Amino acid sequence: MVAIGQLANSLILALVTVVALLLSIALDSLPHVFSKFAICFGLATLLDPYLVFLVDLFHLNFDCVNRTDSCRVDYTASDCKCVTGDAFKLWARMARTEASGVTGAFYTILIYAFTTLLAGLILYHYILYAHMNGRLMDNFKRINEPEENFFIPDDNEISMESLRNILSKAKRWRGPGGTLRKVHVSKFTVTDKDDSAFSQVMTHVAIFTTDVDLSRSLFRHFLVQHNGCVAEIDDEIMQHFSGRMSMEKLMGEIDATTTNTNAFADGTEQGGIIIHNQRDDMHQG
Repeated sequence: MVAIGQLANSLILALVTVVALLLSIALDSLPHVFSKFAICFGLATLLDPYLVFLVDLFHLNFDCVNRTDSCRVDYTASDCKCVTGDAFKLWARMARTEASGVTGAFYTILIYAFTTLLAGLILYHYILYAHMNGRLMDNFKRINEPEENFFIPDDNEISMESLRNILSKAKRWRGPGGTLRKVHVSKFTVTDKDDSAFSQVMTHVAIFTTDVDLSRSLFRHFLVQHNGCVAEIDDEIMQHFSGRMSMEKLMGEIDATTTNTNAFADGTEQGGIIIHNQRDDMHQG
């Protein structure tokens, strides 16, 4: 009887945790009021043994036999207003049977430690996995997950869908005097002289504004890396790009092969340029 209340509360808290997980799956979002109720109930369950002890201590719900004459004669009599509280029941029982309540106090401490640990474990799992739609799980993963499990976009990174939209707009663009925008796609291979097995293929996508006299100027250009990352290249990145000499070489090769490119129906020019370079030259500083 000492721990029946705490165990019942822990069972209810476990059911609340399961319901919260099911609601978050079914509704894709846990109601805010439910989260508030669950966390308050969980904290009350965790502190329940100690709150019971404080209430029994405050109301003097112990040592009823020695409290009044009526209780001394028969503590179950109607004149006896004292009730032995849950926190002192084992003490009173051991005092009657073994003439000392120390053993009962020790058992009570063990029982309360167990119920506190049980409630704490259930509350921990609720807070981590279900409270506020698992918001703390996000923080937990940020602290404990290995670095390779995180997606951190590079500077100026864009999605492949954004790149396709940019190229589609460039295809449809028409300027004054018949100017057009052409897309030139070039692939180059990054190798390492110290590792013959290392090879990474990257793609350079350049958009040029082309005049009727076939002169052209660079409008925008992008680098599609071997891992699928698409990054727009601007002047600031070029200043910190340790492979800028290779990029400048690539741009020079594009200019030199203007008359040798094939014009596709979608307005894209395909060049056959392959540049072999050191692996470190393609990393940003």
